[in-house]
Amino acid sequence: MMRKPLIIMISMFLALTGCSQKNDDLFFNKVLSDFSRNSYFVMINGTLAGQTSVYLIKNDDLYSFFNKMTGAVQKGYIQKMLIILKKKETLQITCNAVKDYSFINVLPDKTVSDDAKKGMPYFLQKYFKGRVLKDGIADADKYLIISILYQQRITCKIDDESGYVIMDK
Repeated sequence: MMRKPLIIMISMFLALTGCSQKNDDLFFNKVLSDFSRNSYFVMINGTLAGQTSVYLIKNDDLYSFFNKMTGAVQKGYIQKMLIILKKKETLQITCNAVKDYSFINVLPDKTVSDDAKKGMPYFLQKYFKGRVLKDGIADADKYLIISILYQQRITCKIDDESGYVIMDK
């Protein structure tokens, strides 16, 4: 008798995890396949001088960094980065790499983090006008906002023409 509810619960868990993994795969593939000049932001864990932090970097810059370090071409880069992102592995980076490839250290901010806890509808209304990040937001907050959206599997990039941050679902 107890087996039937247990089997149903296990089936539901496997179905939900499978959907989540599929969504992650689609999201990561989308982000990692954009090699345009203003490509999507990628959020990675990076270690610099013994300190591990969260970094944002545009995918084309991350590819250039990865290519220089490993010699991998685009297909190999995507395959390796998929593993790194799914396993939340940490990349070793240097001060020169931060400067040369535009790694952005994401700094915490209580106000922005608290706003995210109020739910995505509130968060998006507060910080975005349509798909565009509102004016007047400090750079540190802007990058934290992008990282929060990234964790929700919402992609962001810098618009080619306006230079504004735009989100793309």
